[in-house]
Amino acid sequence: MNREIKFRGYNEFEKRWVYGYGLHQSIFIDGSSNAYVTAGIREVFIVDKESAGQYTGCKDANDKEIYEGDIVEIVDGPTLHPDNCYIGTKFKVFYNQESCSFMMKDIYDEDNTQYFDLDLGGIPPKYLEVIGNIYENKELLEVE
Repeated sequence: MNREIKFRGYNEFEKRWVYGYGLHQSIFIDGSSNAYVTAGIREVFIVDKESAGQYTGCKDANDKEIYEGDIVEIVDGPTLHPDNCYIGTKFKVFYNQESCSFMMKDIYDEDNTQYFDLDLGGIPPKYLEVIGNIYENKELLEVE
């Protein structure tokens, strides 16, 4: 899959999400660190490390970009998807280092992991809706 490479992170100083083409981290001598999103030649923003994520290359049912760290919900499609995923199932989006791909993990069933890519048998992004992210909407991750 060819996709646009870009990143986002939450800038605590400006209280907003910033988007750019680079993400890097500086580790200081005292062990502390900062994460940065590079948006332009002279635009570098300090972001919260926990909020930083990469664009998956996929858009949801509403044409909204899906990023690592987003929480998505199945809103359409067949009543039953592979691996017992029903409409209303919620997932958190993450990058899997082993498979070098973006995946979704069911927030209620950690063993239920899905691929984004239709060719890999996962749930097509057109059936998903971004309902929040793990940084701003931690309450969405709570098991009912």
